[in-house]
Amino acid sequence: TARPSSQPRSFQPREGVEKGPAATPARIEDSPLYDPDNQYTLVVEAYSKTSPDFAWATHDHLAEEGFDVFPPVASGNLLLVLVGAAPKSADLADVEARVRKLERDGKKEYDDAYRQPIDKLISRNIDKN
Repeated sequence: TARPSSQPRSFQPREGVEKGPAATPARIEDSPLYDPDNQYTLVVEAYSKTSPDFAWATHDHLAEEGFDVFPPVASGNLLLVLVGAAPKSADLADVEARVRKLERDGKKEYDDAYRQPIDKLISRNIDKN
């Protein structure tokens, strides 16, 4: 059966039971990443599509640290771990600073996180009516 066009190809389903905050929407289309008012997000890490476990481990770490992290999304040949969504790039400056300072296993693993327009990363097909 063909997948409905409203189903984003970017969502990477997780094997097993979904963990995380109850506020996480069941569908990524219902998340702030797909809100047409939000134009920017923070790219924390990029992994090969063949490494979903690494992407999910980063997702879980960021969620445990209290960040608004989205399930890994496919962009080109990569799986991206994205945090936050906001109308302006400057709105994410504080989040970017916090992510860059975050340590994992004694190292600053995310010190190269950067803000990026959402539409450069994923196809949202947003109806702007």
